[in-house]
Amino acid sequence: MRYVSSRGGVAPTLFGDALLAGYCADGGLYVPEAMPHMSAEWLAGLASADFVTVAEATLRLFVGSEEVSDGELAGLVHAAFATFHHPEVLPVVALRPIAGEMPQCVKTSPAQKTETWLQQQRSAPPTMIAELFHGQTLAFKDIGQGLVCSLLELFARKRNLKVHVLVSTTGDTGPAAIEATRFHCKEVQVTAAFPLGRISELQRRQMTTVRAPNIRVLPFEGEGDDLDAPIKALSLDLPFRQKHGLCSINSINVGRVVTQTAHHVWAFLRALEGAHSHAQSVTDAPTAAGNIHQYYKMTYDVTAGCNRRTQCRR
Repeated sequence: MRYVSSRGGVAPTLFGDALLAGYCADGGLYVPEAMPHMSAEWLAGLASADFVTVAEATLRLFVGSEEVSDGELAGLVHAAFATFHHPEVLPVVALRPIAGEMPQCVKTSPAQKTETWLQQQRSAPPTMIAELFHGQTLAFKDIGQGLVCSLLELFARKRNLKVHVLVSTTGDTGPAAIEATRFHCKEVQVTAAFPLGRISELQRRQMTTVRAPNIRVLPFEGEGDDLDAPIKALSLDLPFRQKHGLCSINSINVGRVVTQTAHHVWAFLRALEGAHSHAQSVTDAPTAAGNIHQYYKMTYDVTAGCNRRTQCRR
């Protein structure tokens, strides 16, 4: 599997190079040169698998064994999710029908109207919710950051590098990156910057109370996205980036997209299971437009083979 720039100005490179670089040299983002294929047979083979197995199989589609061996990948995935608080890691649950306003077009007695509405609810496709908050920092970023930081540590050791991760956080990325690196990473250092007074007190404490030699936390005055441009400028300064081992693991990094693709595949499989359907069924997957990289990851899934419609909503 090789990766190219979204702007077309960079030669194809391997996953490890794309992960360590963050931004492409031409200012674009790394994307797969060709999307892997998730066949109906591949999906069916994972239908009864646990989350860790699904994550490992999904990552293998995007990361070649010449870079990360089967044993290394299995170890990274198991370690990344061993600390989650739920035995399923990421449970996908069905919402029960919630009593609300009955359809106005049903002109029957109150009792008949209620029964008609309930029958409609029972026959409608179930609404499934993926619970993304069972990680150490209670945010969905725990799902991807644990794997990304472990992969950075692996490539740093293999290449005898020191990696300095720059994180601009509005509250969830920073704590997840810190939690993923403070105990397990020797070659990865994190500097997390957050906008003063614009994150929750819990998130601030998750960062500022950590005492570890490879963690630095800095507040700044301004809006949450104000550091995106400076971090990009530093990342595109190749001599400076190489001298200091700089890497960004915000959602611009293809490692984040690839690792978080796994939980969309898992949710798709569990939704099919909940609907008592099969691998060719179509499911709708709404996502918040504020986090457009979530839509991007679901686009990966659809292109690769998950048969569902994606809906970007605000």
